[in-house]
Amino acid sequence: MTRVYYKEALGAMVVYDVTRSGTFEGVVKWKEDINNKVKFPGTEEPIPTVLLCNKIDLIDVQSRPQTNAELDQFCEDHGFIGWFDTSAKDNIGIDDAGNFLVKAILTRLDSLPKVKFEPKESVNLDANSNHSGECGC
Repeated sequence: MTRVYYKEALGAMVVYDVTRSGTFEGVVKWKEDINNKVKFPGTEEPIPTVLLCNKIDLIDVQSRPQTNAELDQFCEDHGFIGWFDTSAKDNIGIDDAGNFLVKAILTRLDSLPKVKFEPKESVNLDANSNHSGECGC
């Protein structure tokens, strides 16, 4: 994807289809693309990214091609902050994944140094401060 699609992104979700193993094989490529094209503001760190194992409604969770332990290790190895079984169709895991990602983003934002804004010059907008009695416009 071009960099413009990631512009100002603070987090990402990479989705693969648990019913099509080839989509899992592309997950690493997508994560590398995100890491190469967008950094968390004020840092050189990648944005938090969650892996979504989608279409879980179409299979028995126990028959997912990857075990929970394998997915945990995969996420650790490739820089995902976590993974979720999801079904966009049945709204399974979507809110949990979104909330998890937003909390991770807010935690990172809170950890950034605070910038104090101090104007170099100021303008007095108080209409009563005009000593000449005329409009200050």
